[in-house]
Amino acid sequence: MLNDIGSHDDVATKTLTGNMLRNKEVEAPRKRTQLGDKTNMLVDKGSHDDVATKTFTGNMLRNKGAEAPRKRSRLRDKTNMLVDIVNSQGNVARKTFIGNKSRNKEAEGPRKIFSLTDRTHFLVDILLRLKDSKEAVYGALDSFAACEEKFPLTVLKRALYQLEQKQQWHRIIQVIKWILSKGQAMTMETYEQLLCALDKDCRAEEAHAFWDKRIGSNLCSVPWQMCVSMICIYQRNNMPENLIKLFSDLEMQNWKPPDKAVIKKVADTYEILGLQDEQEKVLKKYESLFTASSKTGSKKKKGKRS
Repeated sequence: MLNDIGSHDDVATKTLTGNMLRNKEVEAPRKRTQLGDKTNMLVDKGSHDDVATKTFTGNMLRNKGAEAPRKRSRLRDKTNMLVDIVNSQGNVARKTFIGNKSRNKEAEGPRKIFSLTDRTHFLVDILLRLKDSKEAVYGALDSFAACEEKFPLTVLKRALYQLEQKQQWHRIIQVIKWILSKGQAMTMETYEQLLCALDKDCRAEEAHAFWDKRIGSNLCSVPWQMCVSMICIYQRNNMPENLIKLFSDLEMQNWKPPDKAVIKKVADTYEILGLQDEQEKVLKKYESLFTASSKTGSKKKKGKRS
């Protein structure tokens, strides 16, 4: 019986071992299959990522390609805003800024088309073609400034210089007054430019009114050169009383004349008014300016002779 039991145990052990081996052999291909499935999943995911990346890159490139014509269209819109300017009669003055040459440059980008020089020439061309109307000029300048990212002070200064070269004094006055109405460029340089334009445009009374309103109330901060310019304006336009008053106000501020030319103008004005005593006083007070200039003149002559 014991032998039979032992034999039965051996048979059971072998059977169990065989079953375990067979189960392992079956599990091995199953694991390989599962590993292959996982690998395929990773590969598929990688391919999907590549497709998504390519799609995203393609969309970015297409968006960039679409932005270029949009920028050009915005540029054309700005040009149209500048070109359509309302004149004094309410009509629309159509101007053409971009010719064949400029259209060929359109592919080069907006910076080259609307450079500082181009914008200056464009503004000057508009101002020169407008009718002589304050509303037309102010409307054109408003339209031009609306198309700029910030107040175009540099362009306006260059435009004023070109207008001076063309002796367009009336237009210069309109542009400067518009600039001042916007609270920009409120400097002595701008004031002097306006006074000079008013003088050239035969509007000395208006120049005097502007001087009294903006400048004459505080002579301490006014450069001597600007005061001399105003004295010359008074003399050229036969305004002796205003000249003498300005000179007296300057003397009260302990202002020292820069040269004898100013004193000569003042002395001549006293003579015109019939004030010979005042003429002699001013010549005697500033006699040093005349003697100093005569000494320097004699030195120059001696230097030439030697």
